[in-house]
Amino acid sequence: MKIAVFIIALTFVGLAILACNRTDSPEIGAREFLEAFAEIDETKVMSRTCRNSQPKIQEQLQMLSTTQEGKPDIASIKITLISLSSETADVLVGIPNAPDLWTMVREDGTWKFCGTKGRWLGP
Repeated sequence: MKIAVFIIALTFVGLAILACNRTDSPEIGAREFLEAFAEIDETKVMSRTCRNSQPKIQEQLQMLSTTQEGKPDIASIKITLISLSSETADVLVGIPNAPDLWTMVREDGTWKFCGTKGRWLGP
């Protein structure tokens, strides 16, 4: 009886972990980073930026906040997963003919922007 209860409990724990992992993905992380950046929301941007990239992103946000007039339209920006491992991913971000390749990393269970590799020219 104890074994059956243990197996059932373990199954529920496993399902809960899977459900939690489905609430975040590299694409969701990239979209939330992009939206927060467009809104110049430093708190949200930093929550979706890896530790290594935070100083540079913070500097860019400060420059943007003094020069930007109005919120850019990011609705047409497409985000596509290119490669995925347990802790890193590459996503294409941009308009179809000129996307950038971004590196996303999982830190503390959250997918975060961690730099760009430049324009993607295809496989």
